[in-house]
Amino acid sequence: ACERVFGQVKGGSWARHLALVEDTARTFPGRAAVHLIVGLGETEQEMAARIQWAHDLGATVGLFAFTPVRGTHLAHLPPPPLPVYRRMQMARWLIVHGLARAQDMSFDAAGALVGYGVPLPDDGQAFRTSGCPDCNRPFYNEQPGGTLYNYPWPPSPAEAAQALTEMEVQEDV
Repeated sequence: ACERVFGQVKGGSWARHLALVEDTARTFPGRAAVHLIVGLGETEQEMAARIQWAHDLGATVGLFAFTPVRGTHLAHLPPPPLPVYRRMQMARWLIVHGLARAQDMSFDAAGALVGYGVPLPDDGQAFRTSGCPDCNRPFYNEQPGGTLYNYPWPPSPAEAAQALTEMEVQEDV
C-alpha cells in the first residue's frame, strides 16, 4: 500500500510497480485487479489512499488480511488486528461504491481511521470476501476454527452488527 512497506516486503522499484498497474488499467479498462494486503506495517490512512488510487484507475480492488505462512520470511508476523481489518473493509466498500473518498475520511495522528464522514451501511456487505470477481477462495485469510476475516456469504443481521462493533469506530454522522 505504500513505498516504505513495499521496500521491506517486496523490494524492487515501487515506481515501476505503480506504473505497471496504471498501464494495465489503461490498456485493459475494467479488467485490471489490484490485491491489497492489510497488516504488513502500513497505516490505515496509507491503505485507504491506495484503495482510492486503485479504484480511481478503474481497477477492481481486492482486500486481504495478511496471513503468516510457515517457512516464509514473514512467518513471524501476526495477522492484522480484527478492528483494523474491519475498518479497511468498510473503507474499501464505501470507496468502490462511490459513497466516500479516502481524502474525506478522518484519521488520527498515527494514521488510524477514526471516521468515514458518511453514514455506514449496516447490512454487512462491506465484510464479505472481496477478491477478484468469481473468486473461488472465499476462506483464503481464515484459519480453521479461527477468526473469520471475510464472510463468503451474506452476513446475517447478527453477523453484520457484530462486524460493525468489531470496527471499534465511534463516529455518528
